[in-house]
This record gives sequence, structure tokens and C-alpha cells, in this order.
Amino acid sequence: MSIGGFSESIDFNSFQAALDGIQQSKSLLELSLYGWEHWDSLPYQLQHLTSLKHLYLNGFGIEALPEWFGGLSSLELLQLVNLKKLRHMPSKEAMQRLTKLEGLGVNGCPLLEERCREERCPDSEWSKISHIPIIRGVVGPRG
Repeated sequence: MSIGGFSESIDFNSFQAALDGIQQSKSLLELSLYGWEHWDSLPYQLQHLTSLKHLYLNGFGIEALPEWFGGLSSLELLQLVNLKKLRHMPSKEAMQRLTKLEGLGVNGCPLLEERCREERCPDSEWSKISHIPIIRGVVGPRG
């Protein structure tokens, strides 16, 4: 399922309202969400999609992925695209609860990419994602 590509003038509350009821979908496996840079949060309904295997987020103005990401227990692939303000993944503990996560793709997220490059950097995000088998778009310490 793909949701987004709305007019830039639509407000976040209207976007979120369009997702009402999606959390009842126990069989939704793939979801692509397209937002705008002036939307600084993700729809709360996402946290209830525990059967979701693939999640693609594009264009939101979030600075951090919420802690509830750790509850997306079926997630196998997470793609983060054009999230220009994204700096932080959820906590290391939340990320490690994603035991089925096999792939992470990061593209057009310059702040996060920078924070994932250096393992020893005090604000490094690398330790949160280093256990993921396939990482694309982030060149961490392992090359």
C-alpha cells in the first residue's frame, strides 16, 4: 500500500486522518508513506502495524524515529528516503527488538548518514544499526 503524494498544502492532521482505521489491518505487509518536510512527526497509527514487513518513509521532517519503532516486530526492511532532518534512530534497545530486520536503506538523509559514519564519535548512531545484516546508503566503520 502506498499513501502520499498529496498537495504540499495539506496539513499533517488531514494526512493522519486519512490513515484512520489502518491500524486494524492485521495483514498489511508493505507500506510506503510520502510526507512533507514541514511534517515533523509520523502518523501514530504506524505503531500498531505489527505485521508490517516492509516500511518505506519518504520526505517527512522528523528529527528522530520514535521509540515505538521497536514494536514493529515483523519488520524486515526499512527504507528511509529524503528525510533531510533525520538525525536519530530509536534507542539501541528498540532497534535490537527488531529481530527480523534484515535490511536498512538510507538515501537522502544527510544528517543521519553523517552520524552513522564514525563509530567512535560521541553522537554516533552506528551502534544502533550495526547488527543489521544489510545496510545501504550508510558507510559505517565496516566500510
